[in-house]
Amino acid sequence: MAATEENSFKRLQEEQENQHASPPPEIENNIMGSMRVAHFMGNIVELYLPRVFDLILALFGSKKEEEEKKTEEEIDTKNSDSDNAPEGNAISDELSDLD
Repeated sequence: MAATEENSFKRLQEEQENQHASPPPEIENNIMGSMRVAHFMGNIVELYLPRVFDLILALFGSKKEEEEKKTEEEIDTKNSDSDNAPEGNAISDELSDLD
């Protein structure tokens, strides 16, 4: 085959493209509608699927909430311990008493 010969399949493709320049509007509308539905369903899954798993775990007695409460109580206990600590520097107070 010589390099100057045109491929018959490419020629056939060009003829079909010239005959059917753009798809009918009905097909485009159907495809866009399907894409919108798929996008909407994806958003629903993204928003609510994690919550469904949390609900199922809560129904079966998940210990996640209990662990979160324990860690919050520990943090509160640590904060209250630091609130009860004496203010100021004990060494500097003693040195000022010597003067």
